[in-house]
Parts: sequence; C-alpha cells; structure tokens
Amino acid sequence: MTKAKKLYAAKELKDVVISIQTDRNFFGITDRFNAAQSLYHNLLKEAQAGNIESVEKIGDALTLYLEIASEMYARSAKFRDIRDNELKDLNDLIVKFAG
Repeated sequence: MTKAKKLYAAKELKDVVISIQTDRNFFGITDRFNAAQSLYHNLLKEAQAGNIESVEKIGDALTLYLEIASEMYARSAKFRDIRDNELKDLNDLIVKFAG
C-alpha cells in the first residue's frame, strides 16, 4: 500500500472515530461535546495554518459543535458565547483566505 493510500485510509478512519464519538447512541453529552469541540479547534488550527482540506471540513465541524453545545447548554449565555466566538474565528478565516 502506498503512503498516499495509507494516509487516505487513516483520514477515513479518523472521520469514523469522530462520527462515533459524537453520536448520542454511543456517548453522553459531555463526551460528545468534548469530541466536537476538539475536532473543531483542531481543524481551525490547521485551517489557520493554510490546510485547504481543513478549511473544507470546518463548516460541518462547527455545525456539529454548535448542535451539541446547544443541547448541552440549552441556548444559555454559555452557548451564545461559544457560538459567537467560533463564528468570529470563521469570519477571520474567511478574511485570511479572501485577502
């Protein structure tokens, strides 16, 4: 198996792991929140460094993160803080790539 195929397979498996970790049938709210938060922040860091694949995935990751955050914090001030801060980060990323 070539290195490129191994890398592709590893990325596919990583997506499966994240999918399982954020599934309410398998994990509680805190574990799902932590997994979604970690996924989003890792993609944000990679996207800010110029990784185009991460830029392509970050929108879905933020949506998942906000869905779980909304469930966990019931649209409280904590949820609004998370939402607003992460949307600011994405807007900053747009400016970086558009500029």
